[in-house]
Amino acid sequence: ASTFDDWASISRNLFNPDGSMSPGSALYFVSFLIIVSFTLLPVVIAVLLDNFTTATRREKDKNEREKLEKEKAEGTTSSIDPLLQTFMNVRSDDEMRKRCSDLFDRLDVDRSGALSWQELCEGLRKMNFKPRINFSQDEYNTITLQHTLCDADGELDKEAFENVLRIQMLSFAERSLANSLPAVMRDDQHFAYVMFGLKLAVEDVLTRKLGKGEGKNQDEGKVADVSKTEDESKVTMMEYLASVSRQNEAILKR
Repeated sequence: ASTFDDWASISRNLFNPDGSMSPGSALYFVSFLIIVSFTLLPVVIAVLLDNFTTATRREKDKNEREKLEKEKAEGTTSSIDPLLQTFMNVRSDDEMRKRCSDLFDRLDVDRSGALSWQELCEGLRKMNFKPRINFSQDEYNTITLQHTLCDADGELDKEAFENVLRIQMLSFAERSLANSLPAVMRDDQHFAYVMFGLKLAVEDVLTRKLGKGEGKNQDEGKVADVSKTEDESKVTMMEYLASVSRQNEAILKR
């Protein structure tokens, strides 16, 4: 009766032989339909659907975490990649510097002028990134080169934070190119050569910037200014692209 399935056969038994129905039976039957069919049944269905969607979401989040952990273990991704993706549309060095400064101010909740791992971890987790950023202590140690880019308290000031982001942008570009190469190689071999040249150029620039950052930090106790090598980076990339272009021309002539 609560689902209105063959309820007429049940209601016939409530009628008297002369076709009348007692007030008590009618009240019970009507109240049962109203309370169960229109009140309790929708609540039960809503609870079941909520539990189902919650379980599905938890399973999806679990699979995403396992996938990210596997990719991080393989070195093909980083937990801060969603943050780095937001810098892909930066058009100039001034815009990059401003966005890094705004992000630093947003994360520096205690206004100390320096960011600790706890501030980075909690601040990035609260931002609406998909997937959510779970920034570990090990990753903090990695991006700060085992705290060689930090101050005496193991924290990042605004300049060091900007330089760390610039280095991580290069690392993100190198990983993205490496991850895309197999698929591009299947579709367009010549374009894959160009991407491979870019990957080598980014790797070279990243290696030199990391080396300069560590060297200056050891000699002077300061963080290297990554932006000083931008002209050298452009020259390096142009050299690689020119080399790849000559290789492609030689291949096409064969």
